[in-house]
Amino acid sequence: MPVAIVVALLLLFAPPASAGESRMITEPTNGGWTNELCAPDYFDPDTGKVDCWGATQFVGTWTGHTIAHVQGQLDSATGDIRIDRIDEFFIGMAPDGSHGTLHFLNRGYLDASDRVLYLESDILQGTGDWAGATGKFVFDGFMTGPATGWGGWHGEWTRPAKKS
Repeated sequence: MPVAIVVALLLLFAPPASAGESRMITEPTNGGWTNELCAPDYFDPDTGKVDCWGATQFVGTWTGHTIAHVQGQLDSATGDIRIDRIDEFFIGMAPDGSHGTLHFLNRGYLDASDRVLYLESDILQGTGDWAGATGKFVFDGFMTGPATGWGGWHGEWTRPAKKS
């Protein structure tokens, strides 16, 4: 069989070439946030268990908006809240024009005496231009009302490099 026919058959029946994996980059993440609300979903005065749905605006490495489900424990003696879990979903963009969603898992506390909020956060997954994203960061700030506040974040994330 002539070589040309073999090559033609290989090209005809060979699986299509797949694009290589995106190059991943690790870089700092930081910016500011404003918590707009946390609408109560559940409160048990006997145990102090409290849940709410919240929304936050971000400006910085990530610019966009989140929605979150917050689960915590109120200490009725001090007013402090131990934040056991915040499932938070961000949609927005980065300064390089990439965009997508990020799913964060946060935990921390709200100190009632000085209204300080502190959260440690993990990026569980990303979509869009940020598919495969991971990272860790810290939120800190002040609550200006029962469910509103402002502050910043800083940390590091790994994500696909922006495609040219």
